[in-house]
Amino acid sequence: MERTEFREKVEQYENPLPLTVAVVDVDNFAEINQRLGREGGDDILESLAAVLADCLPDGAWLTRLGGDEFSAAFPGMRSEDVLLKVQRVHDRLSEAPLQTSAGPETVCVSIGIASFPAHAEQTAELLERADQALLSAKRQGRARSTIFVEEKMVLKSNYYPRAQLDRLAALAERTDRTEASILRQALGDYLEKNRDLL
Repeated sequence: MERTEFREKVEQYENPLPLTVAVVDVDNFAEINQRLGREGGDDILESLAAVLADCLPDGAWLTRLGGDEFSAAFPGMRSEDVLLKVQRVHDRLSEAPLQTSAGPETVCVSIGIASFPAHAEQTAELLERADQALLSAKRQGRARSTIFVEEKMVLKSNYYPRAQLDRLAALAERTDRTEASILRQALGDYLEKNRDLL
């Protein structure tokens, strides 16, 4: 999908279901490009595009934003679900190097994820929020995926006793869900239960 069409589809999304965007960036691409030359760098990007297309679920929209940056949108999927899906990209890249004219090259990517309406009031804000999550992934050491978090948010350890956090982690592991999705569901259930007070 062309970049312009991708942006338009994201910004004009009107489905009541969530829309999640992931921005993918090759780690240390300038160094790779300098070492392999422009042709080798182009080979990396072409091979990565094929990996992304193969790993992402049916129905995802994929585009190259420019340079070494790609983006994918996932209609109807929440950020926690997308986080699990894009792990396949990291797994694939760690299992086998990408092929270039200069030979095989091991590549890592950082991925930033943001979802509407959880992280943005308008879908037009999604790419910006996903970019912020991408920068967070880079700051945390690269080769990882992160979900957008507002900087003003306080760590959950400031709110919950250690025993509850341990039980939450155990529940997340047993149900194959993220802790954030469990907390979000619990809050949603509580608000729905007390709807008459709102």
